[in-house]
Amino acid sequence: VKAKHPNVIILSFGVFYTLIRDDSLPEDKSIDYALVGEPDMTLKELVQALAAGGDPEAIKKIAGLLYYDQDGNKIFTGERELIEDLDSLPLPDRSLIYNERHVLPNNGKPFTLVNTSRGCPFPCTFCIVKAYYGQKVRRHSTKYILDEIEHCNKEYGLEYFLLWEEAFTLDRNVVIEFCEGLKERGLKVHWAITTRADTVDTEILTMMKENGCFLVGMGIESAHQHILDRAKKKEKIEDIVQGVKLARKVGLPVMGHFI
Repeated sequence: VKAKHPNVIILSFGVFYTLIRDDSLPEDKSIDYALVGEPDMTLKELVQALAAGGDPEAIKKIAGLLYYDQDGNKIFTGERELIEDLDSLPLPDRSLIYNERHVLPNNGKPFTLVNTSRGCPFPCTFCIVKAYYGQKVRRHSTKYILDEIEHCNKEYGLEYFLLWEEAFTLDRNVVIEFCEGLKERGLKVHWAITTRADTVDTEILTMMKENGCFLVGMGIESAHQHILDRAKKKEKIEDIVQGVKLARKVGLPVMGHFI
């Protein structure tokens, strides 16, 4: 891209830059800016600064940026604070993508991903969530999540959703509120979640299935207790077995996640 369009500004972001920092920038300077940590506000402020003329001093004040300055020095502008109020973010603009091209592998139906929270309180060593989004769980309000699902359903005809967070059933009251909200709004949609096996029970799973849940992803990781312990999973094999059995008993398929 740089060879064909040298004036195009290329941004990149993600866990790679967040964890590796200075060593992540390519020496050929093909990437103009890397976004470290939670990217939303960093991206917004950078685009605003570039639109205003790209003053180097203004850009240097934007937290969460990694780049080469005009003299070829690597610059890191400092840590970006996590967004406390996720509801302050606008709904994703799905008019910019071909929604019908994103289909589920099991039925070929179009689906979309809806982020419901960020962060995870568990210390699992193999996971990057705490490094990227922190150990404090920050949730979207149930209203925000329902509004997004309803918008996708009415505006784009989407009926299938992946509710994305690390442990959807961590707070059973939130799950109950969500299921009741779907029923109150009359939303006949289908959704899948990811969670921990030790945070489910028959009542919650039954309510989920009755209100459209069609798949539960569980972080199983390993069938060896010593591996779970060394990975700081904070979970017992019997808890995992029980969680899977409960889901199957109420008729919910389980997809296992393994390290």
